[in-house]
Amino acid sequence: GSLSFSFDQNKNEFSPDNVVDNELDTRTFSILPQIGRFVNDNVSIGGIIGFTRIKTEFISTNSFGINFETETSIDIFQMGPFARFHKSVSDAAYVFLQAELIFGFGSSESEIPDTKENLFTLQTGLRPGFIFFLTEKIGIEANIGFLGYNYSRNELDEDESDAKNTNSSFVLDLDLSSFNLGVQYYF
Repeated sequence: GSLSFSFDQNKNEFSPDNVVDNELDTRTFSILPQIGRFVNDNVSIGGIIGFTRIKTEFISTNSFGINFETETSIDIFQMGPFARFHKSVSDAAYVFLQAELIFGFGSSESEIPDTKENLFTLQTGLRPGFIFFLTEKIGIEANIGFLGYNYSRNELDEDESDAKNTNSSFVLDLDLSSFNLGVQYYF
């Protein structure tokens, strides 16, 4: 599975038409354990379950000295199955291709405007990787890249209408930011 924490800080002191002082801080914490089982020598199946929290703080001062501050929190519970197709490189090392379908459910709360939204996310696709077994049941794994589809939907929690925001994208990501290193337990 994976465990990650990130802190991203952006500061801007000007925009093309105005002097401003903006600061955007984003903290992300995610824990997504996985467990899998070999069903034969080349195929394993398993599940992913976990939680992600994203907290964003935005502070802005424009050239007239007007201050603006807001905070947003997002909590998402994620789960789903995966299947891996392995090719042996040695007795303890395998390359694999993982097919996955991950669902996410959660909420988003903002101070300005004062809103609460219900969230739904879906990610499906393929990830290539490599696993080295330290023991018969525990392996160190690495994967990089993703080919797949992402979908998200936000709906206002207290809104009487059926209004919603949706986003969908097809992804081919071979960037180092998609690199994951983790530990896998097979039973």
